[in-house]
Amino acid sequence: MNKKIELTEVLSLKYLSKYVWSPDSKDLVYLLNDGGVTNAWVVSVEGSQKPSQITTAAKGVSAIEWSTNNELALVIDGNVFIYSDTYQLKQQITTEGGYRSKIAWSSNGRTLAFTNGKLLSFYDTKTCFVNKVKPLGEVFAGKFSQKVKNTSFAWSPDGSKFLYTYIDLNQKPYLALTNNEGQHIWTSTANSKLLGEAHWVTDSQLVYVLFGHLSVSRSYILATIPPTTEWQDYSHIGAVSKFIMHYEEILVLKVADKKGGMLSNVTPINENELLFGTESDGYFHYYKYNIIEKNLSQLTKGNWEDLGHLSGRASLSPAKSKFVFSSNKTHRTERQLFVYDLSTSSLEQLTHQSVTNVNPVWSPDGCKIAYFHADSQSNGELWVVDYETKTSTQLTDSMPEGLADKLQRPELITYQGAENWDIDAFLFKPANFDPHKKYPAIVWIHGGPRRQMRGSFHPSSAYSRYYALNQYLASNGYLVLSANFRGGIGYGSDFRHGLYLKKGVNDTIDIVNAGRYLKSLPYVNENKVAVYGISYGGYLTLHCLTKYPQEFVAGINIAGIWDRAQWDRWMKSEYGNYSGNTYMGGDIEERPDLWSEASPVTYKNNLCKPLLSLQGTGDMNVDFNQLNRLVKDLTALGAEHDAIYYPDEMHSFRWRHTWQDALPRMVAFFDKHLKQ
Repeated sequence: MNKKIELTEVLSLKYLSKYVWSPDSKDLVYLLNDGGVTNAWVVSVEGSQKPSQITTAAKGVSAIEWSTNNELALVIDGNVFIYSDTYQLKQQITTEGGYRSKIAWSSNGRTLAFTNGKLLSFYDTKTCFVNKVKPLGEVFAGKFSQKVKNTSFAWSPDGSKFLYTYIDLNQKPYLALTNNEGQHIWTSTANSKLLGEAHWVTDSQLVYVLFGHLSVSRSYILATIPPTTEWQDYSHIGAVSKFIMHYEEILVLKVADKKGGMLSNVTPINENELLFGTESDGYFHYYKYNIIEKNLSQLTKGNWEDLGHLSGRASLSPAKSKFVFSSNKTHRTERQLFVYDLSTSSLEQLTHQSVTNVNPVWSPDGCKIAYFHADSQSNGELWVVDYETKTSTQLTDSMPEGLADKLQRPELITYQGAENWDIDAFLFKPANFDPHKKYPAIVWIHGGPRRQMRGSFHPSSAYSRYYALNQYLASNGYLVLSANFRGGIGYGSDFRHGLYLKKGVNDTIDIVNAGRYLKSLPYVNENKVAVYGISYGGYLTLHCLTKYPQEFVAGINIAGIWDRAQWDRWMKSEYGNYSGNTYMGGDIEERPDLWSEASPVTYKNNLCKPLLSLQGTGDMNVDFNQLNRLVKDLTALGAEHDAIYYPDEMHSFRWRHTWQDALPRMVAFFDKHLKQ
């Protein structure tokens, strides 16, 4: 059988994203990205029918939400639609386009809230009337930003009030409340601290987070709305708020040594208890906070992390008596699901499949849990596990026919990085690997840097695509090493904070040592080792080629940062940033030495090896001026480089036709410099 992977197979992969249970717990509706266009699909949990496509979008489906009245709301190509429980179109609510991924049903299923950023809209399913309300500022709805750490867009449990996050003209974030008629009744004040996510605890209480300077602390605030008998109209002085909110700082979390970058989240359990995920003991675990008794008790512990991926969080059972979460308790580079019983304080493992099991969601009846599973030979698929029998069932199969048999299981290795730290990495080898041959090799660098690569497809579609590309490169005669350099998740806060005052320094050494590890292998051609990466990985690629120009023979930079100081100024101008730079010890003028050291442009005169750079002009994470400056500098130096830009493309290229152009260029570049 031909084991060589074709580029068309890599490009034909589809990527699973969000999924939601039907109210009767019989179906799962999910989003599947095929070549950049995301459509909604439905699959029966009982296996009575194969998955079927619900929508036929031109650009994509960006949101799906069920109501308690068995109506499914979707945002399709920027417009809002409602489907029936038989997945038939009932009504198109908007036609003008521009609507975003934030939608929310009221608890009784009567009212649907949605936004285009400039307006809040409330659709009444009984009267079919859309009440359009001008928000107090731009409603944040999915745009990459440093100014808001997760955003709010939610009804109170009784449906009487609506909560949302907005941004004013000065890029400062606020929380605001309307009543169920869309009239504004409260807004928060501008905070010197960075505002984070807010959640309803009861009909009259909210909990939200404020981030301290450099993110070294997080303050959780319990905000209580007074009875309506105490409300008054203050519009004569231009005040929106109709009441004086009562605030109580219930919990402050801090990072030791002011290193910043703490991970945490909060989920209300009931009116008296909150579930916190935080790294207070040095690893990310779960804690319960009692609002009445004002005490925090640790629920899970150990030298592992109860975090499936960067944005992962626990899912409460419908009865609020248990929660399910993903953890690397069984192996540092794998993830399994565990259930914690709040009533008995007991923990049980729910899944046993390698490698990646994340994003668990309880069914409404509490009997099953849907989750994302991926392994070395299977892209992310939707699975469901029966809670009583612990039996798991695969519901979707999106893999191209025959591709799984061509994929190799990457080998987990550990090498020494900077400061003699252990660095995990995965080594991809060709199917017909011969230890007596000499192979060209490539170091692959992930972005983030708060990510962790596994020996499998990834929960993020971007990294799933690069996992497939690394398999493709191995199939074409390369050894590829995927390194989990310092700064990533899965290894505890000390490892994650290893970038403190050392960005572009120790992380770069981690990658340089990955190249040196490859050169030490008897089956690697030590004169033919290259490096490539995306985003932060592109940034480290540029550092490797400028600070250590003799280590790699060539590199590919995809949307990497060339000048960190310029990027930071752009971020503040574009999005606002009020907590300071986490690992740089302060702003540019406070530590210009560190900002200079962290910028590849500082070492540009050293670049003497071929470089290929690629970026989309619509990149919202790294400004396109980074590529412009890079090209300008390297052209002036006469350095060997090539730059490819893709009009309107995103940070991690979205469209299949972009990849159809980019991947052959990347492979041709490696072939030229590593095989000739």
